[in-house]
Amino acid sequence: MDKDYLTNTSLEKHPIFFRLSSNIPQVSKLLFSAKLPVKNDRFSDLELFRQEIEQSKAGLHHQPYTNNKKNVFFYKCMFFGFAFLFFVLGLISMHLPTTISFGLLFSACTFLKGGIMSVCFLLSLAAFIFALTLRPEKEAILQSVRRAKIHLKSILTRREIRMGLKRFIVLFGSERLQAATLRHMYQECLDKINDKKDEFLHLSRRIVTAETLDRSEKETLLNQAIEELEEKLLMLVHSFRHTALPPFHG
Repeated sequence: MDKDYLTNTSLEKHPIFFRLSSNIPQVSKLLFSAKLPVKNDRFSDLELFRQEIEQSKAGLHHQPYTNNKKNVFFYKCMFFGFAFLFFVLGLISMHLPTTISFGLLFSACTFLKGGIMSVCFLLSLAAFIFALTLRPEKEAILQSVRRAKIHLKSILTRREIRMGLKRFIVLFGSERLQAATLRHMYQECLDKINDKKDEFLHLSRRIVTAETLDRSEKETLLNQAIEELEEKLLMLVHSFRHTALPPFHG
């Protein structure tokens, strides 16, 4: 091979230069200068760990129901505690003796005691009922829906800001039509989110009440159902973000 045709091809140096012979016209002597890609192995262990988590479905985003159980259990205990506390206060107020000074300060002391008792027992009953209605699968679904609605509202606000202040001033015209169309698209997306919420609440009830499933199978299905719901909600929000408004002329 001609020494002038290919020279300076040292593999130890990253810049590799290919030099063409001067006998070949109309072509640059310097064809290209490129650096060999250097593989960064500093984060290889971390990448392998992430892949293991993803393959084993052990990530937090794969177990929304399981992660929410502890929080719901804490709130249930708290509201059961409130129910017990108000019930005890009601009993104390019911057996509180009516002294002479109490009767002199308040002419209707019996009515006052009855009012205090009623308020305590009602608060106790309300806290007890609310604690019974707390369910991990329901709260996880509602939390996912709330996050999606907040995200959707923030996207609507940003898109309205980009449209400018002219849409508030002009009563007719393309700006006003675009603002109305954007609001209509937002409401449609909101309705779809609520439909998904009702659909997956019904599905979660079917899973919980299924007699053919054991506890671990129910937990696995609930985690998968809530994860699927979050993916569908994310798709709805992204579709609203990237959907372009139709052009209006006027």
